[in-house]
Amino acid sequence: MIECAPAREAMTEEWLDSLPYPAFLLNDDRIIVFRNKASRLRSFHIRLRARIDSYATKKAAEKIKRMTVGEELFFELTEENCYGAVIRKLETGYWVAIRTITAYMAKYVAELAMKLPHFFGEQAPRKEAMTVREETTRARLRYNKVARYQNAMAAYFTVTAGKLTKDSNVELTGCIHPILDCAVRFLRPNGVNLSMKQTETPAAAEGSPSVIRFITSAMLNIAAENNADGRVRAETRSLDGDFVLHVTFEPDIEDEVLEKMLDCYYGGELLESAYRDVCFDLLLIQMVSEKLGWRFGVTRTGCADGLLALTLYIPTNEEAPALSCPFDPMPLLEVAFAGLLLPDEEECTGSL
Repeated sequence: MIECAPAREAMTEEWLDSLPYPAFLLNDDRIIVFRNKASRLRSFHIRLRARIDSYATKKAAEKIKRMTVGEELFFELTEENCYGAVIRKLETGYWVAIRTITAYMAKYVAELAMKLPHFFGEQAPRKEAMTVREETTRARLRYNKVARYQNAMAAYFTVTAGKLTKDSNVELTGCIHPILDCAVRFLRPNGVNLSMKQTETPAAAEGSPSVIRFITSAMLNIAAENNADGRVRAETRSLDGDFVLHVTFEPDIEDEVLEKMLDCYYGGELLESAYRDVCFDLLLIQMVSEKLGWRFGVTRTGCADGLLALTLYIPTNEEAPALSCPFDPMPLLEVAFAGLLLPDEEECTGSL
């Protein structure tokens, strides 16, 4: 994100304003003297003429003071909606690029788009139809993975842009249960046995059908792609005025990463680790849930704490839900489980 930054003299205000993420120019005293358009949002509280030290942790502020010209440092921020920042020491000040969830999503989509096979018009004619079908399958799965992150961006912007209204009442079982029913059939041929138990009590809540469906598919995706034994259990139930979606599985995740997840910490260095996809999904589910007034948690469960539970609590109401047309959950699941279905990286890149 910062590797291609130009020299200080080339950092014009126009260039900074063209960046899709918040960026700042600082003077030698680490005071912000310019901020780009992406940082001029009402929800973004890092202001002009402020010292960056006040937004960093104490240890990070000390490291920044000791930086030399040309050195770069990734550090944690205490500001809401910020998941770390990169700072570079210049000859006349500093340059800071903020990592936000939007920047991460845009970065992932760009990386995946660059890996898409140049399929049409650039490959030599194939004699065997089977080879063409294999290439077509690989291309489709690549595009599905790009669409998976675009779907995440859509869910994020639907909430943060304030597109939800207070009178948008949604019938929850009609959104969630068709996805669970379809996922059972969809996952079995791909090595995941999904068992489930569904409540028969209808429930309605304020929200968006697309967001509810996204979170449901994302929770199933996390369990299916990160389980140790191919078994996942999903359950819906009504509990003390909440509609509860509960997904449990045995995690195939390193203990150190797992402990951070149990602390509800999904950002920072985890978004650059080998588990960045699962942490990215957990972070987005957490952010969307908090914005809508829902509760989401990751906990250990079982008699010996050997299972991991993802639980979503949605407060229900007694208002009549808005009518919603039936939908086909299969396209959503094909996108959500693109990582589970994607061939090995070497197999894909070797035939491009």
